[in-house]
Amino acid sequence: MVVDPHPVLMDPIAEGRRNWVAYGCGPVEQVTAATALTRAQQIATRRMAPVLATCDLTFAQLEVLIAVAGRDQLVGMGELGAALRLHPTTTARTVARLERARYVERVDDAEDRRVTRVRASARGLSVAQAALVRLGEIRYGLEGWDEAETRRFACLAALICDVGDTRDQEAFAAASALIRSAGVATTRIDHILRGSGLTFARYEVLLLLSWTRSGSMPLGRMRDRLLIHQAAVTNLVDRLEADGLVRRVPHARDRRTTLAEITSQGRKVVIPATRQIAAQLRLGISDEQAEEVFALVQKLRKSAGEIA
Repeated sequence: MVVDPHPVLMDPIAEGRRNWVAYGCGPVEQVTAATALTRAQQIATRRMAPVLATCDLTFAQLEVLIAVAGRDQLVGMGELGAALRLHPTTTARTVARLERARYVERVDDAEDRRVTRVRASARGLSVAQAALVRLGEIRYGLEGWDEAETRRFACLAALICDVGDTRDQEAFAAASALIRSAGVATTRIDHILRGSGLTFARYEVLLLLSWTRSGSMPLGRMRDRLLIHQAAVTNLVDRLEADGLVRRVPHARDRRTTLAEITSQGRKVVIPATRQIAAQLRLGISDEQAEEVFALVQKLRKSAGEIA
């Protein structure tokens, strides 16, 4: 069999959903929503990246800059991290990057030297405004949803990542909630899988291989099924191979093609891991709401030309 170099004309997420049900893995709604969220986050991030690059920003840095710019008074680092639900290390690193770009300034608290406060510079305010205008023109990467759908998704995603009111700056709030909720979904699955030594990404590789008749698949086809870059597939297979869960084997009829094949140890790991996810994964939304998330993400994927 010669591998088709072009993406297959099927929906990998919907196919994974069907396989999950067909193999009796358990309730499908929460895990489908988790997978859909990670894909939607990739689409929105990819769409916003060119705009953010012209402003020398990432979306995470823009969120911090806007949070600082929107305050009348200097913002404490701790207060800033709490408002954005960031780890203190992440907050410090992001502020340092913005400071190097001269978008923010750090000031020692006049009354408590242990406290550092942050304010936006004139340059930072100008860049933040320009970024918001340009991102607004592309609806923060959420083209494919109308205003009502954007609002509904923002509400659902806010339940997952436990953020506050999303009615202000709806498209920005929806994009922010999307990125955060995708992170929450991945983190929760990683937490469930930690006893097995897997991450969500490595688990998806094992699950995909376990669903094939031969237990193997060309690396290029894995890229299309998992909707990730080839380099990411290579890295995931490298790690799984080092752990003895997969092995690389040559293709029987095409020497240019390498297959990843699940090992017996890999099968022993993926079956209980699947049961754990089915039993434990909860995103903070009902199964009906999880189905809404899936349906909305499918519309976003259609607008990106990813599915018909």
